[in-house]
Amino acid sequence: MLKEKFKMKDLGRLSHFLGIYFDQGGGFVKMNQKGYLRKVLERFDMFECKPRSTPSEQKIESNDRDPVDPKRYREAVGSLIYAMTCTRPDICWIVTKLSQYLSRPMKEHWIAVKHVLRYLKGTLDYALCYRKCADGLNLIG
Repeated sequence: MLKEKFKMKDLGRLSHFLGIYFDQGGGFVKMNQKGYLRKVLERFDMFECKPRSTPSEQKIESNDRDPVDPKRYREAVGSLIYAMTCTRPDICWIVTKLSQYLSRPMKEHWIAVKHVLRYLKGTLDYALCYRKCADGLNLIG
């Protein structure tokens, strides 16, 4: 129906788009950003890091007055925001918290960013999975 109204090509099932990989079949769609996250880990020299089992410590605020490079901090947090928005809601709380320090990041905040990166290293295979309901009208995530 769309081909009749618009000039377009059918490229088949969606498999990769904007750093997100899609796996479809049997009434489900899985989305992950394994490739994108590997590039992020490499970019920030964290690909060989030891993985963590949690995305953050309970607190990241400190009295530390040791500033870090704000440009590098913003690049890292921006990369995390993209991952969080697309396929990684599990890092939403900590990334939102880290975003509050974009203007003056301190050493403690950079350590928290590295903690998130270490968590992502250990959870590269995590994916969002959406399934059809039995009635076929709803979507379960």
